[in-house]
Amino acid sequence: MGNQANVYQLHEGQRVMPSKNGYVNLWRDINDQPWSSDELAYSVFIKLLSTVQHKPRDIVYKGQPVHLESGEWAIDYPQIVGMFKGIKDKEHARRIIKKFKSLSQVYTKPLKNGSVHIGFVIGFNGWEKWQNCTTPQTTPQTTPNSTDLKVLRGGKTTSQTTPQATHKNNNDLNNNKDYAGSATPPVHSELRKNAFNYFWKKWAECKDLVGLKNKAPKEKTYTNNFAKLFTDSYINRVGVEAFKAEVNQMCAFALEAHQDIASKQGTNQTSDYFNHEKMWPAKFLSNKQWREQA
Repeated sequence: MGNQANVYQLHEGQRVMPSKNGYVNLWRDINDQPWSSDELAYSVFIKLLSTVQHKPRDIVYKGQPVHLESGEWAIDYPQIVGMFKGIKDKEHARRIIKKFKSLSQVYTKPLKNGSVHIGFVIGFNGWEKWQNCTTPQTTPQTTPNSTDLKVLRGGKTTSQTTPQATHKNNNDLNNNKDYAGSATPPVHSELRKNAFNYFWKKWAECKDLVGLKNKAPKEKTYTNNFAKLFTDSYINRVGVEAFKAEVNQMCAFALEAHQDIASKQGTNQTSDYFNHEKMWPAKFLSNKQWREQA
């Protein structure tokens, strides 16, 4: 390794390295991710990792106050387009972020100025694990992954780490790329049913927020809507962790909508989500609006 003093020469008129701006930990398992061979995705991931907040902070973004937790940053897709010359447009940037979201590695929360979308907060799931500097050298290290959908793990919080030698990640543990010959892709009946029960409970909580009760037919909604939307083939294609992440995203979107409705009840304001107030879960599932969010 070269003399450490050489590091201080890496400025070329820019800010000298290292500086007082701190640093982030970069786990080696980034090289085992499904997107690691995609140069742009790899670069964007590292760029975001080095940009997000290390500690909670209140900022003003496009004139709107925003509270950021550790591992979060406020951004929009045009800004991501500007990060690297190879990102063609907003849709290209959206696809890159979607790769990370599908693996539950990042999450997003939309930001609005009134009814206008101005961007979103992006955050790293498991930020504390990413930046844990006290991990013993003998501890197996993997890219952290987390999901709020504990009910899908039997209500228990289980370790998300895998020994480094196995070179596994939360996508290839559950996808169907390894099936060959007569191997049969798994059937996800129990997983799907548990996910639906979780959604049903959250939907009832959403309705309570706006003073309504969820009287929709549960079994019919499951059979005609949920099960048809999240088929075995779909879950096998995207992977179990991505399916869990989408159910979380779906529930979070429903909660956001009903919270906004509740906050404007009794005022002269109209919620942007007014159509969700009396919406039945079957229609909500058919609309799939959570997939349109940032």
